[in-house]
Amino acid sequence: MRRARKGFAGLPTAALLWAACQLVASACRPDGRVREAGSHGADSSGSDKRLLGDEDVDFVLERLDVGGAVPLGSGEFALLDYRGKQIVVFDTSGAMVRRFGRGGGGPGELLFPQGLVRMLDDRIGVVDGRKLALVVFSYSGVPMGQLPLDTLVDVSPTRLLGLRHVGPGRWLVAERISVGSQTYERLSLREGRRSIGIDSTQAATVKPTVYPCNVIVESGEAPVFWPTLRWDAAPGFHARTTRVEYQVALQGADRHVAGLPIQPREADRVAALRERLGGTVQVGTIGCRLSRESALEQRSMASRIPVVRSLRVSPQHQVWVQRDAPHGTARPIDVFDASGHKIATMADAPMPLFFLTDTTFVSMEIGADSGVALWLHRVPSLLNPPLKR
Repeated sequence: MRRARKGFAGLPTAALLWAACQLVASACRPDGRVREAGSHGADSSGSDKRLLGDEDVDFVLERLDVGGAVPLGSGEFALLDYRGKQIVVFDTSGAMVRRFGRGGGGPGELLFPQGLVRMLDDRIGVVDGRKLALVVFSYSGVPMGQLPLDTLVDVSPTRLLGLRHVGPGRWLVAERISVGSQTYERLSLREGRRSIGIDSTQAATVKPTVYPCNVIVESGEAPVFWPTLRWDAAPGFHARTTRVEYQVALQGADRHVAGLPIQPREADRVAALRERLGGTVQVGTIGCRLSRESALEQRSMASRIPVVRSLRVSPQHQVWVQRDAPHGTARPIDVFDASGHKIATMADAPMPLFFLTDTTFVSMEIGADSGVALWLHRVPSLLNPPLKR
């Protein structure tokens, strides 16, 4: 049997692109530009998609196996092309404006890039699983050395779930840890060599995933609907949830906890099969496909569906919480301010993948054929921050 090597956050290399596609696009055009679709206009929530002139902008990226995306704070955003061992920067017109990084073990070179981190001093860090370091570049692409991972986190790259720079010498670290026979997902604040635990949840026991061609993906997948650590952060602020119920904790134990009286739904096989299951691994020149049904049989499922599907924190510390909803219905988004007071509920609005500015964000759409596209949006006017005087 063939065994697939592990990658970022314990993912196998063969399955890394599938996981990355939940962040950004992976289809492609040779010139690095975008195709533009016709305008959909403003949706019922007031979220205006007509960011650039009168057209939506649909980023259909080509020849990039994308392993992460971060905004650069200048209307540009960076994508990690992990197979190409490079960072590719786009502007809001969809044009590729520069690329940098290359394969190798020298300064500014990448051996096994696994994740992308936006640093607060106009730098970009790339988690390199073989160098065991954060390889650092300026926004313009100039190599600026590297930071050993063990000075930032206590775990190996295969147990690292996420990393955010939230202040000078301060990092939020999501990791998978073992305590006795139990495994947990933990969120911690790292300051120098000191780690302060913030929240944790029990991780599911997973078994290796076996593909029909006898390829074994050792890291496996958690049962469908298992409540995992969901979190996001902006400088000086974070939000997270670890529960099945609607509970979103804001920065610090003394902060208000946002919660609504919404009960989780009971899980069933029909709902589970609508999730992203299965996948394909390459065996020589042949793609070996694992069906949804077989994937569900191997993974199993939890008994209830967590209410919170995802959350994002905006630059001005608004917390956008997307709820779960039955298939075929819109997933409402609740928006809270930094103190936990609800500002609005949008019944049918795109969920940010990341914010470019206080008033613009990028969302992601996945088609029935698993094609992925990125879209630019304006934040609805009722949620725009007041003008600074």
